[in-house]
Amino acid sequence: MIKSDNVVAIAEMAFLVGTAGLFLQGSVAPGRKFKN
Repeated sequence: MIKSDNVVAIAEMAFLVGTAGLFLQGSVAPGRKFKN
């Protein structure tokens, strides 16, 4: 059987990484455009 704890942990990791990626793209990319 699949351990639900591992599935939840992986899902949370993927969600946090995805959210952080979107946040960095939204905050860092425009900053670089304005600087250049």
